[in-house]
Amino acid sequence: MAADGSCANPTPELKRERLVEAFGEKGFDYVASGSGDLAVWCAARKAVLINPSVQLLRSTLGFVPRYSNQDALLRNYDWYAAHRNECKGNTGISHCVAWKKGLLQFAKWFF
Repeated sequence: MAADGSCANPTPELKRERLVEAFGEKGFDYVASGSGDLAVWCAARKAVLINPSVQLLRSTLGFVPRYSNQDALLRNYDWYAAHRNECKGNTGISHCVAWKKGLLQFAKWFF
């Protein structure tokens, strides 16, 4: 079930009802971008949140971040500063490597 803009997005309760009717309680996974579909999350086997805010994670899951954004950035910088010499001359692996190895060509077979 997806909303594509061509019709009104069903209420969370209606989505839950339709999904449970089609797949059974805990018989489907659900991808959401907000807390509005909490009723659906509860019926899903797994709920995947797209770009959730810290406030949403706190209110629904009780998540409390260990570090603030500022503290996390400073910790990462401090680690880099302490290990800078170990990193010199090393190269990392980026998300582009798989594409360079032909994964895109492989994916084209299917799409």
